[in-house]
Amino acid sequence: MRLLTLVLTLTLLTFLPPTVASANTPRLSLNGVDITGVRDQRFENCTVTIDANGNIQLHAPQYKVEVQTPSATAATAGQTAAAQASPPAPAAISDSHYVVVTSTQPNGSNFDIDIYINGALHRTFKNSDSQLVLDISGRLHAGTNTVALKARKLAGTSPTAASNSIEVIVGRGTSAGNQLTIERQHGTFKVVGTQSTDQAAEITFNVN
Repeated sequence: MRLLTLVLTLTLLTFLPPTVASANTPRLSLNGVDITGVRDQRFENCTVTIDANGNIQLHAPQYKVEVQTPSATAATAGQTAAAQASPPAPAAISDSHYVVVTSTQPNGSNFDIDIYINGALHRTFKNSDSQLVLDISGRLHAGTNTVALKARKLAGTSPTAASNSIEVIVGRGTSAGNQLTIERQHGTFKVVGTQSTDQAAEITFNVN
């Protein structure tokens, strides 16, 4: 009689290992090998025995059961593929970039300005502030970056003089002691006291 081979691959998708099955779950064995959880199999010319606990035993000498588990090589390959699929970390930049905000008259323009770096709120320049210098280099990445500015007119305030203004400069620069030099401007934004509605702008620039 020719010996047939039945190969059962145990995976979480198709087979519930006996070690984690419920204590009340009847066991299914073939020729003494536990195959509980096997699906879509047909056994012919076999003897079926059901014991007092409801466990089912199949006796079929013409079948041979081989239990296989995923190899370490396959697991390693899966981990490597997952690592390769992860997006690379943004490249670091070497230059320094700044946002400089200056008010000609604190409490004069009646605007607060929200400063967003690449979509995330970074700081708010208050109407009462006189100047703000931000080193934003750590929030930038190689390639295209965006500084969004949203000036909000304070509720209940009226327009004031045009000489009351807030100006924002975004640029690449160097700092030495108390002196900051903007060597290249990426863009500017300005609001004045005569404006009565919210204002907004985006400054987009490339960083190497």
